[in-house]
Amino acid sequence: MTIFKELYNKDKYFLLPFQYIYKYMRKILDIFEQEEDDDVELTDYQKILALNKKKISPYDVEFYDSEGEDFSNIIEVRQDGLIFTFDGLEEFLRFFFPEEFGDEGTDGYYEAGYLESMVRGDWEWDYWDRSNDDWDEGYVIDSLRGESRNVLYQILQKTSPSLSKKLKVDIEGNVRFNDTLNTEVTDFIEILSQKTKDELIEAFVYANEIANREAVPKYIEDHYCDGLKDIGIERYSNKYCFWKYELSWGPAIMLFVRHGSPDDNLLDLMFEAIRKEFKNHTTEYYEIQHEAFDNDAFKDYFGKKSLSILQNLLSELEEEDEENPSQFKKYLKVVDIINNKIGFNKWKKLPTPDDSGKDAFVTKRLPDAYRYPYEILIDDVDKDTLLVRYKVKNTKNWGVKVGRVPLETIFDMLNSPQLFDPTDFRS
Repeated sequence: MTIFKELYNKDKYFLLPFQYIYKYMRKILDIFEQEEDDDVELTDYQKILALNKKKISPYDVEFYDSEGEDFSNIIEVRQDGLIFTFDGLEEFLRFFFPEEFGDEGTDGYYEAGYLESMVRGDWEWDYWDRSNDDWDEGYVIDSLRGESRNVLYQILQKTSPSLSKKLKVDIEGNVRFNDTLNTEVTDFIEILSQKTKDELIEAFVYANEIANREAVPKYIEDHYCDGLKDIGIERYSNKYCFWKYELSWGPAIMLFVRHGSPDDNLLDLMFEAIRKEFKNHTTEYYEIQHEAFDNDAFKDYFGKKSLSILQNLLSELEEEDEENPSQFKKYLKVVDIINNKIGFNKWKKLPTPDDSGKDAFVTKRLPDAYRYPYEILIDDVDKDTLLVRYKVKNTKNWGVKVGRVPLETIFDMLNSPQLFDPTDFRS
């Protein structure tokens, strides 16, 4: 098939102007008349026509860009077109998109490697880095669904009646949270069982990573695998992305028609066409984890793991209740009072007497740092002694002190700080 029949038969190349063909027909005929003359140096346009007519061998032909680069490590000239071979997405991106990914040492250059790591499935997502923040802000608890929430509700009914009463259960039996309750429940679970907190965080992180591993490769392939097809560069194999691609001579001729003249370099026109026509790049690499996320994969993994974790916690609490019901109920009462009246893992300001030593609080006209130089945080209750672990700090001049005291002393510190120096109570 001649190149012109190829152009005529492929719908997307049918728009080649006949005036253009006629204009260069005389020149093309001259080329073939001169092919026996070894002194005639063919242009890229003439090489393509000669190759298509099998007038010359592909082994005798090279294509260069305007800077003299032939990319022989990637490009192979064949009788019916060019074949591009890549080691993977990284090389694919740096070759076809040199402005975005090709300059060594730039952010884009490294991003090409990042994207390939994501496609291979060995990219390290940052979920572990922010896992504690996700826990503290209530995202982990908020992600519980269905039976996991119901088991959590049973745990709260058993351990914190005041907190469980704040939760709403709809007519279908689903437990409803809100942002405030998410953080309250989060803080309570952390005090109740550090192991449960750690296990839920781990399950949450793995669920997010699984959701990305399922969705991200397809997201990137959807953008780039067949992204150059409209330009005429197509996969050589339908099975693999970012391996071999082909630019046959019909689409190659169209590059001269649409982007230049017969005197231009084929590779320059190819890169120019990609630069002008390709508009489907992925978002920034650090945002891809939010763009490509398989919610079903997340729910499936986190749902199963969180249900198992919470069921284990419920069983452990029931065992503790059976072994020492009196002590266990006292412990839960202390925890429930703190959670309801003070809160866990929250800095609370301690009112302070003025410098005159009188049993009067500092005037409200003074800045907070002087009105309330002490702050206190409750972060644990010992199950055996029922002593409350607290941290206290002076906002003006010294660091954090740690102590364990009975619950009554905590309320004394909150309500009557003039009776003692809170920093005396430290372990």
